Amino acid sequence: MERKILVNQIVKYLKDNPKAILDDLDGLAEDGLDVNKDKIKAEVLNLAKLFSIFWLGGRAKEKGITVRDVNAKELKMGIKVEMEHSPNKIIATKISLDHLAEDSEYYTKLAKAKL
Repeated sequence: MERKILVNQIVKYLKDNPKAILDDLDGLAEDGLDVNKDKIKAEVLNLAKLFSIFWLGGRAKEKGITVRDVNAKELKMGIKVEMEHSPNKIIATKISLDHLAEDSEYYTKLAKAKL
């Protein structure tokens, strides 16, 4: 199963079952998802790690930088790049802002370097 689909299924399950605990996610594997229970739990832990990073801040938060403070074109480029790593636009935006807090032309330079 594609990771993005799995993560979306997990997020939907957690949204629909806000009191779920990690062992409850075993039901996802039993509900026809083509993935084993350990992979589901690993993705949940990855999501928790990402949420912690997101929640605690980052460079943009430290510097007081918001979407209003960066070049809109650069931010759009950043979100597109970061969506390759995260299925969540809010997280992609947050990561983009953190990079742009370090270098206001981060994504232009990344594109020129063809990375």
